[in-house]
Amino acid sequence: LEIPPKDVASLEGTEGVKIDSRASNKILFFAMNNSIKPFDNVLVRQAVSYAIPYDKLRTEVMKGQASPMRSAVASSTPGYTDAGFVYTYDLTKAKQLLTEAGYPNGFTFDFTLGSGFDDWNDDAVLIQAELAKIGVTMNIKKMARPQFLEALATKQVQSYISRWTSFVNDPGYHLGLLFTSAGTSNYMNYHNADVDQWWTQASTEPDQAKRNALYAQAQKQITTDAPWAYLYEYNIVVATRTGVEGYTSYPDGIVRFFQMSQKA
Repeated sequence: LEIPPKDVASLEGTEGVKIDSRASNKILFFAMNNSIKPFDNVLVRQAVSYAIPYDKLRTEVMKGQASPMRSAVASSTPGYTDAGFVYTYDLTKAKQLLTEAGYPNGFTFDFTLGSGFDDWNDDAVLIQAELAKIGVTMNIKKMARPQFLEALATKQVQSYISRWTSFVNDPGYHLGLLFTSAGTSNYMNYHNADVDQWWTQASTEPDQAKRNALYAQAQKQITTDAPWAYLYEYNIVVATRTGVEGYTSYPDGIVRFFQMSQKA
């Protein structure tokens, strides 16, 4: 499990090995703390979103083992919509938004990098280089994973990268934890009264189409507010011996070995 992207190509050419690579609901995002300057300004957050080299992250870091992320929830989640997604790599647009926000010469901020994931480190370096082109200095502060998680819980980290898998593949579960004002994993202090209201309405709405419409409104608003820059959706990459059959990935990440068999 968790085969590094850089090893996939060589393993695919190895006799006796079979690679299973498929889309998942595991996402990676660049979070900006909405209660700490300059990220309390939506134009600044949008500017950062335009300065992310999305294609580079997926090709150079993930070696093609990731898909574009265009919403706060994964594209495999029921009720997903990419409505309102406008962020492409565009430094001219990013610089324009910074000027409108009152930062024509850029700014300096701290980025906390949790240990344990090679792609996070590589992503951070690439993003740092692009932000420098628009006058923004990103100070990368590395932190061991246990301390990183403790720091996130204080909700005082200015910016960070993190990944997320919603074990219950439902937008209500996902948005409730991450984007409602009372969400226990809303570490970037995102607050939008409309999003809170739509989520609350959806939580008791029995009609699936109406629920999804409310979740769609919430996703579109979150994308506009840009508390996250959407980096990518991970592929789940699993290596088995040739002849192993029955592997399936599930949103909760647990492998059901009873479904699997080995051909002689």
